[in-house]
Amino acid sequence: MKYEPYWNKNEICRDSSLYTYWRDMYESDRVIVDWDSLAVSYSRRKRRNDFKFGREVLSCLVEEEVCSKGGSALDLGGGPGSLLIPFSGFMGWMVVLEPSSMMCLELKRNAHRYGVRNYSVVNCGFLDGCISNAGGFDVVIGSHFLSWSFFKDVKRVLLGMERNSREFCCLVGRPDYCLAWSEWEKELWKSVVGEEIPSRPVLDTTLHVLSDMGRDVFSRVVWHKEFISVNSLVGRKIRFIGRYKSLNYEDKCFIKDFVESRFSGRACLDRCSVVSWWPVSQSYS
Repeated sequence: MKYEPYWNKNEICRDSSLYTYWRDMYESDRVIVDWDSLAVSYSRRKRRNDFKFGREVLSCLVEEEVCSKGGSALDLGGGPGSLLIPFSGFMGWMVVLEPSSMMCLELKRNAHRYGVRNYSVVNCGFLDGCISNAGGFDVVIGSHFLSWSFFKDVKRVLLGMERNSREFCCLVGRPDYCLAWSEWEKELWKSVVGEEIPSRPVLDTTLHVLSDMGRDVFSRVVWHKEFISVNSLVGRKIRFIGRYKSLNYEDKCFIKDFVESRFSGRACLDRCSVVSWWPVSQSYS
């Protein structure tokens, strides 16, 4: 299978440097999520979809010869095992860093359910200095962790990934909202917020930063279907839109009615992510 290439060539900033643009985006639109409170439901959703997202990412990286059978991987922001569960049958050893203690607990539970033993998990953030075998991983993978943790100094994070890798670094993220969302999601947003969905080009900015650093980055789009109950989808949309607008009772009722008018019982959503990787050179500093 050949995955669709990805590169958003739209200019994202010209009045300031990439790094200033990133810091400004960090200050104005930082996403703060209480993952401890969402861990159980998020984990349940991953199991319901049989970790399909991670399986598609693995398939892409194996096809592109980024991941090698029996190799080692460092998984940044591993959640409930989104990558660990599907990767464990191919990789020889994985270390997962996860800042949410409840997510760590869910990861361990899922690993037990799926019989996964070739891993260790550390309850800490990426920049907390708790990696014991730095530089000893064949591949370092960050799945959506830049979007959610949203580090202020993106270059420091990328260099830190490279210092922990022998061969490849990989980022997995969604394209800008304007590209990733379906038409009904854009319509819902505009109906509630009263304007078009804003641009939040976290991934695209990161790819431009890597290019500016002189890295040869390769990217592919992977698609997967997500099955989710209508009630859970309603709750997700209320939480997400509520980060950008204070929702009253009428707003929440409107979101509920809007979603329920399009789906019955369970929704099947087409989701895309972008898998980007680059080879690590010992000359990088």
